[in-house]
Amino acid sequence: MVQKKSKKIKIAFIISPNQNWLGEINYFKSLIGSINSLNESIPIEVYVFTSEFEKNLVQKKYKKIKFIKTSFLNKSGFLSFIKKILGKLFDGYDPVISFLLKKNSIDILSHYKPIKGFKNISWFPDFQHVHYPAFFSKKEILQRNKLYNNYIKNSEILIVSSKSSKKDLIKFKKEDKKIEILKFVPEINFSKIEDKKVFEKKLNIRKNYIFTPNQFWVHKNHICIIEALNILKNKGIIIKCILTGSQHDHRNHNHFEKLIKKIELYKLKNQIKYMGVLPYNKIINLLYHATIIINPSLFEGWSTVVEEAKILDKRILLSNIDVHIEQKPKKGLYFNPNDPKYLAQRIEKIFNSKEPQTKKLSTLIDDYSLNRKIFAKKYINIVQNLKV
Repeated sequence: MVQKKSKKIKIAFIISPNQNWLGEINYFKSLIGSINSLNESIPIEVYVFTSEFEKNLVQKKYKKIKFIKTSFLNKSGFLSFIKKILGKLFDGYDPVISFLLKKNSIDILSHYKPIKGFKNISWFPDFQHVHYPAFFSKKEILQRNKLYNNYIKNSEILIVSSKSSKKDLIKFKKEDKKIEILKFVPEINFSKIEDKKVFEKKLNIRKNYIFTPNQFWVHKNHICIIEALNILKNKGIIIKCILTGSQHDHRNHNHFEKLIKKIELYKLKNQIKYMGVLPYNKIINLLYHATIIINPSLFEGWSTVVEEAKILDKRILLSNIDVHIEQKPKKGLYFNPNDPKYLAQRIEKIFNSKEPQTKKLSTLIDDYSLNRKIFAKKYINIVQNLKV
């Protein structure tokens, strides 16, 4: 007797990335890419609904993922306007997305606001607004709380990226049902790594440097690095620093300008090089060839920078917040994010020490492939445990 093939579970992601938050784009690329990388047959079919103009997700890279581009998900235009009007008329219910999901026989909607008639998996990036309300407007806090309460009320499964975020979610929702921890593994393309001398010549980098690839939001705490470098400069220790990322903080429009003024005040312009938003091939090389990676952040849901440092076997100085301690980088050293003097001591100590041996690239690739597979299978298990 021929066994009947079990029906695959159809999962949809609605991706209309916020350009103010590059971390969201990277998260989706990592999750979709990890599922796509699995060699074996998988019990799910993944559909990605996205804007006609989406450029961050290159469709041809993802052979196992079905992309459906729609003008309803464009940031502007007539159909986008109609979608917004309908959303208001239906009090948050999205008839357009619901129609698209039904048309494609979707079973589960993942990482989006819940929609009636489907099983829903919601993702909580972090609870920064609870810990640092001063970084948000009252309107934003109300919107976040409303959104999160909607997730809790109308989703079958709630996903967080860390134990730390799970604790926050339990406090927020007063129970621990339906919560799954999915620790993401960022997408790394090892084929883009170049020879150190060749790469540094391209970018005109002639000395060892520290590197911080964070967007310029207040909670990313770049000021701690600036203060630490000034302390070292006053001791006669000159260390180069490269910063990348979007300079726009929609909550604090003058934040980047204030940091630049501080750099000028301390006469650090020759030491600190801001390179803007760079393409991936430059970021991966800056990470791989850095003497130290630094993440001084005051708050994270799960730090991509820390995970990248772990994957690349790099030394990293990171703030001693709960989630960083949970991430446990083998070559990590912690510091109080409000103590630039101690950070300066850590930087000086590392620059005066012999650089530890880095694992062979082939070993890094093998370790990464394994962790990526674990990430993808964990997500698939979460989906399978949700009975359709």
